[in-house]
Amino acid sequence: MPVGAAGDGSRASSGSSGPGGRAEVLRGLLSGLKGVLRYHQALGIDHYPGSSALAAFLRLRLQDKEEAAQPTAPTSSAVLPSGHPADVANVPAAALDLTAIAREVACCRACSLAGKRLYPVPGRGAGKARLLLVGDHLAAEAGGVLPPGQLFGVRQDDMLLKMLAAIQLDPAEVYITNLIKCALPAGCLPQAAHQASCLPFLRQEIATIAPQVICSMGMAATRALLAGTGSLSSLRGTFHPLPGTSEAGPVVLATYHPSYLLQNPEMKRATWADLQLLARRLSQG
Repeated sequence: MPVGAAGDGSRASSGSSGPGGRAEVLRGLLSGLKGVLRYHQALGIDHYPGSSALAAFLRLRLQDKEEAAQPTAPTSSAVLPSGHPADVANVPAAALDLTAIAREVACCRACSLAGKRLYPVPGRGAGKARLLLVGDHLAAEAGGVLPPGQLFGVRQDDMLLKMLAAIQLDPAEVYITNLIKCALPAGCLPQAAHQASCLPFLRQEIATIAPQVICSMGMAATRALLAGTGSLSSLRGTFHPLPGTSEAGPVVLATYHPSYLLQNPEMKRATWADLQLLARRLSQG
């Protein structure tokens, strides 16, 4: 079956008949399937082999959705309305798996960006990396297209690789992710509510990877991590403890995003100073 053959789940479900509960289950299933297909397309998967096992799996997923629609007793875990853990301390052990997080990202409908995204953007890299790089969001450039598989952007990813090479870091040794987990069309700017919907995913990634250092690239990622309102120029150049973690927890180093550097090349000198600071910290580890 070609990837994408399921089409738009919202259109497919608009004519559902029968009990309202089953129609709601089908809408949720098709919306989730659409997100998974987009995620697989971003990975380069262009077809699925037809088999009885696949058919059985789809029947099982429908059964799971129907069971999930039944009312259940509240649990003691602190959970947000979107279904994401409220903070790192409340992330259940079963959720601390990057593959599981990526699946949740692909199916997420927690905010209005889900209807606009070009494809989901889970993080990528080493599962137990010492360094976690966090950008703001991935967006298509004005008048251009956005090929699948990007993290910060076509030119931005190229610059990021050069930045890592400059301090002798192999990209395979780090984990790279974004605050916003959707690739967006040009001109679509995430708002505070969208960032709040995505932040639990980032917290799950931090809890799973347990990095020594987090390098936040850009204002949105920096403010989300440090829960602060200072300017990036005032926050960069030093290490900050990650709020809500112990003294032995990761530290955060803020610097400029590659998108900003492409527009303001004069800031590369300051960014190079941040990279040298980052390299020294990692060498001490």
